[in-house]
Amino acid sequence: MNITFATKEDAQGIIELDKKIFPNEWIVEESFIKTIIDKNPYCYRIIKEFGTIIGFCCFIPLKKENYDQLLIGEIKEKDLPNYVEKYDKQTNFYIYFATINIDQSNTKKSKYTRYLFIDVKNQITNYINDGIKVKEVAAITITKEGERLVKNKGFDYSHKLDGDSVYRYNKF
Repeated sequence: MNITFATKEDAQGIIELDKKIFPNEWIVEESFIKTIIDKNPYCYRIIKEFGTIIGFCCFIPLKKENYDQLLIGEIKEKDLPNYVEKYDKQTNFYIYFATINIDQSNTKKSKYTRYLFIDVKNQITNYINDGIKVKEVAAITITKEGERLVKNKGFDYSHKLDGDSVYRYNKF
């Protein structure tokens, strides 16, 4: 098992894993993933076991204005590739934790979910230690499992958005 940044070649594997869990209307196009990776190769993290993607997450750096617009529904998730930022030391970043997905048929799914969350936290800590200004992370939870997960990781409830819940984390 190893955790790495995804490449464009991993896009189809990410989509295949999403199809195992989510309804078709929630599945992004391959171009969505590839565009995000083109704009910032540090957005997708994947777990591979024996060469197969068994889990992934996506966290997208945004400017405050776009982040705020996303969290009140003025920007839709499908349009996020248009707003992805590259990390630099001059900009304040607000990270949208877009998704986490672990193959539910994997017997180690709980362990891998924990590893992926630890990895994301370590990545953000590394960015901060390198002088990148991360101000906040937010997640919009669409499932009870997602809501439970972010609550357990210290995210605070913010508000409802179209029936889903918005959670924020800024305890760096």
